[in-house]
Amino acid sequence: MKAILILVLLLPLAVGCKKNEIDALPPATQTGANTFGCLVNGKAWVPSGKGLFSDKPLEGGYFGQDANLWIQATSKDGSGIDLWVEKPFIKGGYELKYETGIKPTIILPYNYGYYRQPGISYITTPQYVGRVVITRADTTMNIISGTFEFTARNAKTGQT
Repeated sequence: MKAILILVLLLPLAVGCKKNEIDALPPATQTGANTFGCLVNGKAWVPSGKGLFSDKPLEGGYFGQDANLWIQATSKDGSGIDLWVEKPFIKGGYELKYETGIKPTIILPYNYGYYRQPGISYITTPQYVGRVVITRADTTMNIISGTFEFTARNAKTGQT
C-alpha cells in the first residue's frame, strides 16, 4: 500500500516536470520571429551560444540555388542541433531518413537531423529517423516555420 501511495504522490511531480520543460521553450510562431527550441531527451533546449558563421546562436535559412533549408542552432555548453531539408517549398512533412554527411562538410546533403555535444555527435539514418513538418514556407519573405522530431544515433558508440 505504501508503494502505491508513494507512486501516486510522485506522479504529479513527473507530469509537472515535463510541463515546466515545455514552458521553457519559446512559443511557436508563423511570423519569422527567429526562434528555436525543443526537448532533448525530455529536457528543454534553446540556442544560446555563438554559431558557426556568426555570433548569433541561431543561423540558417534557404541555402543554395535549389533553396534547401539549413538551420544550425548552438548552445553555450557546446551542444547544437542542425536540420537540413531539401527543397521545402510547400507545407507538409519531410522525412529525415537518409545516410548522409552534414553541411558544410557535404555541400548538398540529404535530409537529416543532427545533434552534437562536445566530443560526440548523433545523426539520423535510415534506421533512426525523424520528420520536419513545414507549416509556413514563404521564399519571398524568407520565412519558414514548422516543427521537427528525430531520433539520431552516434556511429561510434551506437548510443541514441
